[in-house]
Amino acid sequence: MSLSVSTMSSTKFSTILLFILLLTFLFHTLATGSSSTTFTIVNSCNITVYPGIFYAAGTSSTTTGFSLHSGKSKVLTMPHSCSGNLWGRTNCFNNSKGMFHCRTGDCASSTMECNGRDASQPATLAKFNLNVKSNRVDYFSVTVEKGYNLPMKVQPRVGKDIGDCMTTSCMVHLNKTCPLELKVMSERQCIGCKSPCQPLSKNCYSELTKACPQNATSVCASTDYLIEFCPTSTRCV
Repeated sequence: MSLSVSTMSSTKFSTILLFILLLTFLFHTLATGSSSTTFTIVNSCNITVYPGIFYAAGTSSTTTGFSLHSGKSKVLTMPHSCSGNLWGRTNCFNNSKGMFHCRTGDCASSTMECNGRDASQPATLAKFNLNVKSNRVDYFSVTVEKGYNLPMKVQPRVGKDIGDCMTTSCMVHLNKTCPLELKVMSERQCIGCKSPCQPLSKNCYSELTKACPQNATSVCASTDYLIEFCPTSTRCV
């Protein structure tokens, strides 16, 4: 028995509808960015650095702190859409009670993992906001709002035609010119420079902000990033 015209039309319509739904799903998946962002963190310093990561509420990762020996690197897969800070801790040790502390960038968690705690002064910060509002746009900056301890560079892996996608950095040895009252010392060496600015101050001027402007933000289409401590092109001031 042959199918009626109405039955054939109904079957054809259902097939077309299913095809449209599949296309809609695929478009939504691509538009919201199904791929993850990776941070390749490189330690080009001549000391061990202990990167720390602070995530804003609602995001998480497999690690929030680890050790990175000189000349080594580590690749992190970041949450799909997240924001927070990344920085390097230095001069770290376990005290007599086995609690982990760092003389610069300490996050006061008493462990190598920062576990939801942000950096304390002094620490050069890489601030990130990935896949903002699921529109596949990233914001990145390197700031000395919490002082300075290490030169740092954030380099997008692929520069795409959106916003101002560029390398952002603080690539000067500010410990060498830090005012005496702001210095953090260890074994007669300056290992960090505290910020003279009050928290959330937007108009504070200092030698730190002169060397590393606060508003140098890179805006990129979502990509992967190279984050390097003590880049080889770091200069003295």
